[in-house]
Amino acid sequence: MIDFYCSRDPYEKYVNKKVLKKESLFLKPLTRKNISEKPLIVPYLLDTTNKRPVIIILPGGVFLKRATEHIRKETVAFFHKLGFNVFVLHYRLSPYFYPIPVEDGKRAIRYIRHYATTYGIDPDNIGMIGFSAGGHIVSLVSSSTKSTNYKAIDKIDDVSCKLNFQILSYPCTYLSKETMTMRIALLAFIGKGYQRELLNKTRAIDLVTKDSPKTFIWHTEKDAIVPSLHSKLYAKALIKKGIQCELHIYEEGTHGLGMCSNPRYSYLKASTWSNSCEKWLYKFVL
Repeated sequence: MIDFYCSRDPYEKYVNKKVLKKESLFLKPLTRKNISEKPLIVPYLLDTTNKRPVIIILPGGVFLKRATEHIRKETVAFFHKLGFNVFVLHYRLSPYFYPIPVEDGKRAIRYIRHYATTYGIDPDNIGMIGFSAGGHIVSLVSSSTKSTNYKAIDKIDDVSCKLNFQILSYPCTYLSKETMTMRIALLAFIGKGYQRELLNKTRAIDLVTKDSPKTFIWHTEKDAIVPSLHSKLYAKALIKKGIQCELHIYEEGTHGLGMCSNPRYSYLKASTWSNSCEKWLYKFVL
């Protein structure tokens, strides 16, 4: 595991009594353990002698946990097969509210790009894949690449955190009260007593620019946790700005399918999303 803040974490003392007052009483039992967790990246490298493309994986978990084991093994294997070096990001969770998880994502990109030679990485071919809540963080990272919300701590913070591509799997792209899980995600990501302005800052669908990265998105129509409208609106915003985007909406399938490696998902058309993604990667990334 790699401490990508290099022991100079600007948010180390962030959680205090004032911050905890913004936390929902309902969520406190679920988030207590998160206070002691450190932001880290875990490398899964094919080798360090070649200049390989890199993918950073952000698992979901409603900003309360990271469903890492649910998707790690299969997702790493998929990208290794395509020749990627892989990192899994342990971004911070509630009560480390926005923008901290996004800043963790941006800093991870800067760190990896800064040490590209060390890790055998092509600094001009860095992407992220986010599942569910992880997809929300990725979509926000991709729209905010020029600054940090803290005073620069070292020369790594001078490095670009621009993504060259992104893959969004059943992503949340804005905070709302559409479903019970979405309500929980809202409280976990920005806390209670939030201002409307904060909701606007976290609406990835409104933050797309002409510099946003090329994007692959997939979702299922019957997703009862995060409505497929999140992906549809985000894809529409990308296309409007002239960004290369491929969107796949599948009729059947629940939320949280991951790589669809479980045999019980094999009959779903959604299980073919990785095949479509592989073709997209060969066409636009590799």
